[in-house]
Amino acid sequence: MKLTKDIKIVERFFLQLLNYPYILIGIFIFIAYGNSLLNGIVYLDDDKLVVNQYQFNHNLANIPQVFAEDIFRNPNKTGYFYRPLLRLTFMADAQFGQEYVIFFSHFTNLIFHFLAISLFYYLLKQINIKQNFALLIVIIAGVHPLTAQTVAFIPGRNDSLLAVFIILSFIFFLRYTKNNMKKDYIFHILLFLFALLIKESAFVLPLIISFYILFFTEWKKIIFSKNYYFLLVGWIIMLLIWYILRKSVLISPTTNSDLNIIYSLTHNLPTIIPSIGKFILPFNLSVYPILNDMKWKYGWITIGIVLLISFFTPKKNFRLISFGFVWFILFFISSLIKPTYMTPDFLEHRLYLPMFGLFFVILGLNKVSFWDKLNKKNQNIFSFILITSIILVFLRITISRNIFYKNGVNFWENAVATSPSLAFNHGNLGTMFFLDGNYINAAKEFNKALEINPLEPIVHNNLGLIYLSQKQYDQAAEEFQKELEINPNYDTVYYNLGLVFSKIGETDKAIENWQKVLEINPNYIKAQEQLKILNNK
Repeated sequence: MKLTKDIKIVERFFLQLLNYPYILIGIFIFIAYGNSLLNGIVYLDDDKLVVNQYQFNHNLANIPQVFAEDIFRNPNKTGYFYRPLLRLTFMADAQFGQEYVIFFSHFTNLIFHFLAISLFYYLLKQINIKQNFALLIVIIAGVHPLTAQTVAFIPGRNDSLLAVFIILSFIFFLRYTKNNMKKDYIFHILLFLFALLIKESAFVLPLIISFYILFFTEWKKIIFSKNYYFLLVGWIIMLLIWYILRKSVLISPTTNSDLNIIYSLTHNLPTIIPSIGKFILPFNLSVYPILNDMKWKYGWITIGIVLLISFFTPKKNFRLISFGFVWFILFFISSLIKPTYMTPDFLEHRLYLPMFGLFFVILGLNKVSFWDKLNKKNQNIFSFILITSIILVFLRITISRNIFYKNGVNFWENAVATSPSLAFNHGNLGTMFFLDGNYINAAKEFNKALEINPLEPIVHNNLGLIYLSQKQYDQAAEEFQKELEINPNYDTVYYNLGLVFSKIGETDKAIENWQKVLEINPNYIKAQEQLKILNNK
């Protein structure tokens, strides 16, 4: 009796909070991710985008340049990622000063996640999902462990920011088809263009909307309504604008010139099974997953659970289930296109947007058959206990996972623990140990990386840095030369080789190597500074 009474009190409290949905969403997201605000960087692109590019990002006069180069500022149009609007968010963070840029970068991630989840809630209401049920679903989405990498890992924001613009564009599409207002049409296509300028995978949005139209619209309306033809024209124009902008900045028309799309999709498609498992049973997550080390059992169990629920659900919404499946598949497949020359990673922040499709599927399953046999009182108690349990379990997992994004050592230790067969992970963990001055463990990890893959890039360079720091110049030069055999266009190894020659008094060779650095990368500031010092002597 007392337990039932306590449940009623808590239930009544939450029912009152349901009147303030966005506040409630914000509270749960802050509980899940408040501790991530104190995180540092993990040295996976965040060092480049936030720390190394701080001076560029801090200067707002560089905004036009953002649209004229790839996000990593690679020279000679050799980059792969044209994401200027994402880059602008890093510039906004930099305005708070170098001392606080990392904190505000994490804060921005938190805000984007809140906006994406809040817009998802608004979207669910627009497609006639009951308000309270929609709110509980999005709270689960907001604290879901699968979102941890998107929020706690600074570069992961590309997917939460993309979700904001994709969902907004979709909302304006719904408004346009309902109200036939020109402003809704303009907002829809412009937001689609903005989404393309955040991340390339936005190109599947017109396909997703097309399937939505097929599932939810009568054929006569599709054929005879000019609105859908306007949509098609608008999408084509936005895609052309994006392509022209991208083509003017990047040599490669795709994200990588070494892509074999068919091979990439067929080779990487099996990751769909463990990825689905992470949605229902998020107990085997990784900061840097690869196919060889993924656990499949949770995926098969999840599929079994969904099929079982489906079997006992007589009143399924097949249209919503189909739409959710299409949303998941198209956004998921767009993340599978990888270069063929390297072991592909499947970072979990790329599941952020596909995840919303799986929530549509769950919503479409509706109630299981035994639900109606319960009286209303028991339905409320059962649903409250079930949803509260899911939220609390997910909260605990998410809060505990944030620690892996606190610093580089934590991040790469988890990468090695969960994906031990990837040389790249061992090499990066070795780098973290090196930066901490732990040369013994650094050398162990570097050698382990070379044991797995003797041609692993950058590892010989890092071994050379250990020798250089210990003034063992001959051994350092030998390692740098080995790196050049593997990685002949790596600017940093030429810079380091120049340091070796400078230390042993061979100034001409030092100058030669630093000039080579600037041939490869004219923006390499340290090489410019070293040459300037020598010229002033």
